Amino acid sequence: MINSQAENTRIEHISRLFDIVSEGYEGPEADKLKLEAVKWLKKYSEVGPNRFGVVKISGASIEKHLDEFTDQISVLSGLGLNIPIIYGWGDTLSKRLKELNEMDGVDIKSSFHPETNDRITDMLTMYLVRGMSSEYGGIIETALQNKGIRARLCKGIFHAVQKNLPGIDDSHYTGRVWYADTREIDQLVRDSIMPVVSPIGVHADTGEKYNCNADNSTSVLAYTRKAEKIVMVTNTGGILDEKGEIVSQIMLDQDHNPIDAPELYGGMAKKLETAIDTYIKLAECGYTPSIQITAPGNLVAELFTDAGKGTCIKKAE
Repeated sequence: MINSQAENTRIEHISRLFDIVSEGYEGPEADKLKLEAVKWLKKYSEVGPNRFGVVKISGASIEKHLDEFTDQISVLSGLGLNIPIIYGWGDTLSKRLKELNEMDGVDIKSSFHPETNDRITDMLTMYLVRGMSSEYGGIIETALQNKGIRARLCKGIFHAVQKNLPGIDDSHYTGRVWYADTREIDQLVRDSIMPVVSPIGVHADTGEKYNCNADNSTSVLAYTRKAEKIVMVTNTGGILDEKGEIVSQIMLDQDHNPIDAPELYGGMAKKLETAIDTYIKLAECGYTPSIQITAPGNLVAELFTDAGKGTCIKKAE
């Protein structure tokens, strides 16, 4: 009886998956997308839970579209798929620093390095970063739990060292992740618990904490787990061309340069640059996954269809 109930529940979740991936399509097109979903379900089953995928959600998506995102995660949870969720906090740190500096007697100096574009993190800024890491991680953890999803915030996953910033002395707390200790994440996945992962890095010997770029943390975790897909969740839904339309696919040549990609400017150019930089770092280690950039409400389609609904970045065949 229990097995029968479990099987009926799984059938319901698969039916929900089919509805999501085929939404807006009819007939043969809808059937094709459902078949793709079956293919990816089988693929994820074959590679095992540790290689399913890695998701990174932006701070803006947490603030504006968390409900949509957690709805998508609930579909994965219902299918027995638990995926590490790494998060950032976007421009919120800059906004809070500005608010503090407007107070009498407060002068927190925070700027970006002219060459690397990394935030130069002093001690007071690092104090804020640690607080925001707990705050945003807790927001995601609670939102998932409110939807009946078992979730837990993980800290200390990333081993980091102080990043070399030319011209800056060694009193800063900007770090570079070089290793991910996935034992806690692996255990949570085995226990059917969704890992919510702080991007903050910790020095393996001293315990010093560093402000690390969430994309850097995501790429290291993806490499360690050899994830099939890296999904970056952002409010734009993907890379946008000059008309504001999503570029569905960007292929990279042998030198990791985009092939026939549209001309991009400003934030879109930076977003693509970050994604390609992540791809290159992983390729240098002999690992070439696809990188997907998508909207919070399209996570499932991105994971279970070939084309997805956002931008797919991968090596040309």
